[in-house]
Amino acid sequence: MDWTSVHTPTVVVLSSSEVELLSEKNGLAFHEMLSAFSNCQIKTHFRSISSHYPLNQLKVRFVRGSELRPRPIAVTEELMKISIIPKKDEEYNTRSAYEAQNVKWYERYRSILQESLLCGEESMTECPSLMMVAISTSDIDPISCFEQLDSSHFLPMSFQSGQYDAGINRYYLLVHDVNSPNAKNVDPDTLCRQMRNKFRNIHCNVLYINSLKEPNLSAPDVWKDSIASVFFPQDAAAISVSSSQNNESGIPKIVRGCYLSVEDMLAIKDLVHQIVIKEVVPAMEKRISTLNVTVTSNRKGVKNVIKSWWRKPREAEDSNSKSSSGFVQYRYDQIENQILTLADASFVMKDYETALSMFKLVKDDFKADKAYLHQGLCYIKIAICNILLDRGDNSESSLRDAYYLFQGAQQGLPGARRKEVTIATRLATHTAFLLADLLSNMNRNKEAAEVLVRASRDESYLSSAVLLEQAAWFYKLHSLDRKFSFHIILSGMKFHSCHIEQHAVRCLTCAQYIYEGTSWLHIKDYLQAHLAKHLPSEGHINQALVNYLNIVGVGRQSAERQAKYIKDFIEIFEANPGSLLQGEEDGCEIKVPNILSQTLQVYDCQNAGVEFYNKEDLMTSEKEMWHSLQCHLEGEYTIHVKNHSNTSGDDGSGNSRLSNLMDECSSKSVEVNENILRSKEREQINYHVIKSIHVVNQYKSSKYDGRVVGEAIVIGFSIQNPLDIPISLEAMQLVASLTGKEEDNGKEGEGESSSRSKCVLAHEFDDEVNSSFLNETVGSSAIILDNRDIHLDPRQRVEINLRICPLKSGKLTISGLRWKLNGKIWSLFSFALQGQLLQDSLEHRAQGERSENTLLSFDILNHLPWISFEMDDELQETILQGEVVKYNCSIRNVGRVATSEMLLKSNVPWVYIGKEPKMSADFDHQGESPSSNLIGCSGTLMKLDQVLESGDKMVLPIWIRGVGGGKQVIKLLLQYTSQDGKVVRYIRQSFEVCVLPSLHMFASVSPYSALSPSEYILSVVLTNFRTNESNEEDYHGTDLVIHETCCLSKAWSCERLLSPPSSTTELNNQKNTQTNILKAKGSIVHYFKLTYCPPTSINNDSVIVALDNTPSTTSQPDSSEKKLNIHSCVAYMCLDDMADKFTRLHEEKRLIRQAQGNDSAPRSVSSVRRERAAGDHNSSSSDDNSIDPHSTHYHPASLKTFCHHYPSDISIVVSWGGHGSNGKSGGGNGSGGGGSASFDLLDDLSMKSCTIQGCHYLSGLSVCPKVKMIKEKQNNTTIAVGCPLSLEINVDSLITHNFSNDNNNDIEDDDGDDEDSSTEALPCVVPISIRITNQQFIGSLPLDFIFEIAEESSDLWSDGSISWLGINQYTIKSLEASETYELTLHVCFPCPGVYELNQFGIRMLNNKSHFFTFPIQTLVTVLNTNN
Repeated sequence: MDWTSVHTPTVVVLSSSEVELLSEKNGLAFHEMLSAFSNCQIKTHFRSISSHYPLNQLKVRFVRGSELRPRPIAVTEELMKISIIPKKDEEYNTRSAYEAQNVKWYERYRSILQESLLCGEESMTECPSLMMVAISTSDIDPISCFEQLDSSHFLPMSFQSGQYDAGINRYYLLVHDVNSPNAKNVDPDTLCRQMRNKFRNIHCNVLYINSLKEPNLSAPDVWKDSIASVFFPQDAAAISVSSSQNNESGIPKIVRGCYLSVEDMLAIKDLVHQIVIKEVVPAMEKRISTLNVTVTSNRKGVKNVIKSWWRKPREAEDSNSKSSSGFVQYRYDQIENQILTLADASFVMKDYETALSMFKLVKDDFKADKAYLHQGLCYIKIAICNILLDRGDNSESSLRDAYYLFQGAQQGLPGARRKEVTIATRLATHTAFLLADLLSNMNRNKEAAEVLVRASRDESYLSSAVLLEQAAWFYKLHSLDRKFSFHIILSGMKFHSCHIEQHAVRCLTCAQYIYEGTSWLHIKDYLQAHLAKHLPSEGHINQALVNYLNIVGVGRQSAERQAKYIKDFIEIFEANPGSLLQGEEDGCEIKVPNILSQTLQVYDCQNAGVEFYNKEDLMTSEKEMWHSLQCHLEGEYTIHVKNHSNTSGDDGSGNSRLSNLMDECSSKSVEVNENILRSKEREQINYHVIKSIHVVNQYKSSKYDGRVVGEAIVIGFSIQNPLDIPISLEAMQLVASLTGKEEDNGKEGEGESSSRSKCVLAHEFDDEVNSSFLNETVGSSAIILDNRDIHLDPRQRVEINLRICPLKSGKLTISGLRWKLNGKIWSLFSFALQGQLLQDSLEHRAQGERSENTLLSFDILNHLPWISFEMDDELQETILQGEVVKYNCSIRNVGRVATSEMLLKSNVPWVYIGKEPKMSADFDHQGESPSSNLIGCSGTLMKLDQVLESGDKMVLPIWIRGVGGGKQVIKLLLQYTSQDGKVVRYIRQSFEVCVLPSLHMFASVSPYSALSPSEYILSVVLTNFRTNESNEEDYHGTDLVIHETCCLSKAWSCERLLSPPSSTTELNNQKNTQTNILKAKGSIVHYFKLTYCPPTSINNDSVIVALDNTPSTTSQPDSSEKKLNIHSCVAYMCLDDMADKFTRLHEEKRLIRQAQGNDSAPRSVSSVRRERAAGDHNSSSSDDNSIDPHSTHYHPASLKTFCHHYPSDISIVVSWGGHGSNGKSGGGNGSGGGGSASFDLLDDLSMKSCTIQGCHYLSGLSVCPKVKMIKEKQNNTTIAVGCPLSLEINVDSLITHNFSNDNNNDIEDDDGDDEDSSTEALPCVVPISIRITNQQFIGSLPLDFIFEIAEESSDLWSDGSISWLGINQYTIKSLEASETYELTLHVCFPCPGVYELNQFGIRMLNNKSHFFTFPIQTLVTVLNTNN
């Protein structure tokens, strides 16, 4: 802060009325004309008392003679009130006036406050150093005018009262108007010479002005910052009136200097410069020197010090009595005035050392005289000198002493209590500001605020408001928000008392900002009520209305007050019809009703056939399922396109290995899933799926911003009435604009009344309106808007869906809502949506920058198809396990362009789309796909080849095979794209089916005979689990008919056996119907003979297919019999197998990538070793399911691909049929639909046409056990994993033995004595035959193993009471496949009982660490013949 801005040398100007007239032509007074050049750049030295110092710059104050006296308080108050009102060109700022450097009103207030303290007898700073007398050449007898104007009668009041010495230097100036009418009759130079001859001791000069004949209206205003306030306008009124009467130019006063040429301004500048150098500086040097001599002779020295001890104090007089008598307390010739004048003169000329010593010398005299105002000003000057001399330690105490002195002077005035503001009050306020500035620079903001608060208690309302506001901001800087709010509110109320509503509103607004988000509810209501009341007077209608609505919207007022506020609000609004409740410049939300922006949702109806927009949030698991379907679709199709572009074949399999293709597809699906999840977390995208409607919250992905012309967009949100009174909302509608490049789309079609020709309001989107969307029969309308009337009861909350339909292409932007409140006021609400946080740079992250939110922006396209995807109205709700049901769905293109391509994805592998999957007849093309539309490796992705033109419709069959049990949810995801491929849209359909039990199939393989090691018996057990709830013996609705059975393998041929080999010949004569028809809860067994067929080089890739299509009756079946083709059943099995392998591989890839993502933590050595061991185990394993690397590549769902995974196994497929309730429910209640299908005879069942059809299959049934040979890299050895050996124990289950020593069992010893051995038990020794068979596939490597008896084993129950005779281990080498090794063991039973003989195990020679046991039970009962 500039502490000495107003303390400069003063030149008093006495001018005649003619001089003021000449100056008035330029819109200035004469002293104001000189003030613009008063800041002089000079190069001289100033001779002070103690030293000489350079003086490079000096500013001089030119003061009119009438202004050189103390300022009245009333005029000062009016000037302060005018100064704090912001001007039109000033920025309306709600920040602290103290903080803001460009807040002009506060600077003007401080300047007026300082100027109001000038020219008082307490300070001699304004004591003039020169008196300038200005006379015009147009005056009558100018020389006489000089003598008259310089007489004591025209001297200023301060000279007449004795405050200032009238014997100061004079300067006579003759002013000549070059273009005045009498200018030619006057010679100013001659007059100047006459003046110099007569006034030889006075400097005389002439000044030429107004050289321009025409006014320069563009003259620069160099006087803007130099014009001082006028405290005595009554003395200048005569001059202003005379000038207005004689002013013939008619130029506005605001054009300052309009008649001054450049030469005139240079002449004025030279004049002022000469006055400063030749008059002011020498006069100040002379004054300081003369006063120093006087002060030294009167106060310095030992004699004068001793005399001062007996100095008697002067009687202090009342300021009012002094002003009335016209005298001052200290005249210019008294020593106290002379010391004060010397101190102030040194202070003005920046000799702060001399000034400081003089102020300290005279303050004690003022203290003794009880001249508190004089003493307080001395303390202020002492503090300023210390600050400028960098001795600021004592400045605070000096300012505090000055403040207390001024307060004491105020309280010491006559009267018990203060009644009006005096000069002491103004001095105390000025001191408080200085002290607060000093404390603020020392970061002691709280103390500065307390000083200002104390000073505000004695001030007027205006100054008190300014003091309290500054104190509040000091509290804010000290983080005392409550004190800030309290004092800023007090300041606002005092401004309101002064009728300065602009500052009152600003202060209350600052407090309102502080209380936002707090629990000070009553204070917030108080502020809003006052702001709503006072804002209209300042022209802020929008803010007043918003505050009315805010205070009403919170609902904390009573119903009566709410009704009153609503009434006042409507009155203000009707009085100002041009105002908007949602002003662009204010940006405040309207809270009646409350629009819950967090519930805003965009219903993206990508399915043209859906008309319902109900708001139902699905479970998280269901959302993730739809999301997973989309990820799989994108990943599979990406790999398909990549491989299709590199292949020359038509099967779409590519030129890579099948395993690599599936691995790549699964990896791509996992990658796409992770990428979408990452973007979903980053963009905070929240998807809700409602049937086929896609709901987007908060942020919108770029791939969903395309819409079709005529497609309705639905915006859903919630509204709430916060009041205790009902309100009505009429004509609620969306506000939107549609812009485009075309001429007819270039105009905006908004929901405003001015653009009503561009919009159509529809209460319901009925069929007629929907048809008009596509045909554009609505005239020139660009947008169709939904229009709702809503009545809200007190505190009611409702959910609203508003629709908007664009009829032309372009950019559609929804900006907000509008409605008519209570049928009188149009209200507008804008959706303020934030975009996602930008993470592309450190600067954006630090500043929290956000991108633009495009949730409510849509591209309306003409070249985009719009698909309707609907299922049949009558869907079969229940099906049987294995039943194949055909559903129909219709796909229609309601858009204006044809579809590019369509993909359909299902969530389960037992749903097949398009044509029924079917292998070619006789399986002659075993490497082809079962469906021409199938792509990818999951078996659930189909490509629809048909192109739908605009308006075309296709019926798409969907084949569903019942799998599992209970309720099954089937989800279908249809993807279609625009012709350019930039817009991708999805349609979701889901429906439920209930799967009921039907047929259960179990198969087992056993050797055919010991003499035929390459032949096996296949037993297929079929059980009908359908229930007959009617309890009628002759009811056959739940029976199943076995149509065909198929066996698939690469190495085994299959032959149907009507009976097992051990059965009698009577079984061969049984009727076929007994083996092909299954009653409810019944079972049948089919036997097949498996014969090994070694592969050759010719048919190495061929698959052996054995069909059993024995007719179910002796007669020919009906040609109209409906049964499932066995080729379709095989196709279902291949597709399911491919889907299972893809699912397992996808899950493995996901787990691997998840483990890789968690590898940031340090790993142990043991975990690394385990991972390497697992990798070696997987890399060196010879899995039978691996694909031959040299084999020809086939389609992933082909029969040869299926059998490549099971080369030594067989697969069984069974097709069956049955009867349901008219073919609808598929036996939904287990009874086939009741009596709608009845049969008299069992033999007639197969003759009737089956209403249901299905198939079951078993894949991967091992005929021979498998063994894996794994090579360890560390030891370079091969170990066998598994034990493909069978163990057969041949022993009688019942054994009798005489354990006593009777009769023939007596034993004679060597001495001839007979010894009775009846007390000794004779053990029973029994031979046991063991058969060990190598059950491996013929052609496998021989086995080397060890057969041993485990007397104690954790895997087997060991009977320790029996003992084995002979060797317990047998080493068997090179046991070929299908060979049997026999050996005989002897077991000893010690006593009768039941014994377990299975104590045998196998150890492979190359893997002795693992002990293989046989889970068979061999119990032998041993009886004693004597018992």
